[in-house]
Amino acid sequence: MSSKILKISLLGSLLLVLSIFFLYRGTEWPLGVQAIEAVGACVLLLAINGALFLHSRRMPLHREPSYPKSVALGLGAGLFWTAEISMNNILMFGLPLRDILDDLFWAVIALIILGASLQWTYKTNDIHIGMNVGFWSGLSSGAIACLTGLIFVVFGMPLLLHDPLNLAEWSARGATSGAPNMAVYFAYQTLAGALGHLVVLGAMMGLVLGLLGGALGKVGYVLRKKLRAKHT
Repeated sequence: MSSKILKISLLGSLLLVLSIFFLYRGTEWPLGVQAIEAVGACVLLLAINGALFLHSRRMPLHREPSYPKSVALGLGAGLFWTAEISMNNILMFGLPLRDILDDLFWAVIALIILGASLQWTYKTNDIHIGMNVGFWSGLSSGAIACLTGLIFVVFGMPLLLHDPLNLAEWSARGATSGAPNMAVYFAYQTLAGALGHLVVLGAMMGLVLGLLGGALGKVGYVLRKKLRAKHT
């Protein structure tokens, strides 16, 4: 079930990127920088969906018990990203409060992924499982964040255009960026941020945390084994 939700989230993101391409047209549409960004996003999402399809085909043979639980954990952690993105675009707190809250949400998500990776490695004495848990939970959380950000672009653009921080950014940089209007500018700014959540704050951060959690879990397993040996 969790795997299906992950795939649906990524497919939904792909459809939303295509919608952004047609809804928010740059000055050189259908060419130009915005078009290249949209095409690149589509290629990336297609590649991830293809990799997931191939993984699901080989998984029964490899028996990866941590996969469904890792994805489910990541989807749950992704709801924290949804809360953070929604908070920024609906409540629109000012600085520095917004940055502080963003960091708190990031820390909670990172600790969830790190803790799960550590726990799985500690139980199995297999650092590779810890890395897998980190990667899949990170990717899944990033997929939810990506979908959330793109939903705001397609369905919540009025909110983005009334954010005081966005208005200030448009006045400082956006108006001279070459974008035909504020909506196009923030459509593609938010698209880039959504993909950043998927790749950098999702898969890449998950892999790093999985490696760290795996190393800590391995150390914990070795120490537990030594303590048991002393008491026998």
